[in-house]
Amino acid sequence: MTENEFWDLVNANRARDEWCGDCIESTWLEDQLSLLPIPELKSFQTWMSIAHERILESIRIFGAASLIGECSDNGFEDFGGWIISMGKDAYYRVLADADALAEIGYGEDEDFTRHAYHVMERATGSSDELIDLPVEGYEMEQPELTDPGPIPSTDDFDDAEIMAAAYPRIWLKRAEEEEEDDD
Repeated sequence: MTENEFWDLVNANRARDEWCGDCIESTWLEDQLSLLPIPELKSFQTWMSIAHERILESIRIFGAASLIGECSDNGFEDFGGWIISMGKDAYYRVLADADALAEIGYGEDEDFTRHAYHVMERATGSSDELIDLPVEGYEMEQPELTDPGPIPSTDDFDDAEIMAAAYPRIWLKRAEEEEEDDD
């Protein structure tokens, strides 16, 4: 499975626009994954793991998600699944510019990264084969990064001036929302 084939499945699931609370309903995706041969299912999960890890490794995205969604470490993992579930365009947009969350929004989906595990368990009785899959030969696109401006450290997350400079669109959106709440 190529990266584009991975994103084709994710995007098709997203296009169904079926919501379950704040998350995309993914029964269709699991149905599609259950049609794949085991090596393709493993490949799908490898792409999912790589995509998720890229989000989790970004202090810049963690700062933006914390500001807009006030998430914990566990919440950030669930946010990573949610942003992948929003599709390739949203995913790469956030990788290139974390401040884009001002337009994309924030959500958490604790199950989105686990669909291949569910399918593998139903097919074989165990999902152990999907743990620590080798990533050799898998390389995701590199987004063209926008100038990120200052990149805050986790120690800066309580500093309004630094966070406003690092995420001006999110900061403006928060101010507008607070103003609406005051009215």
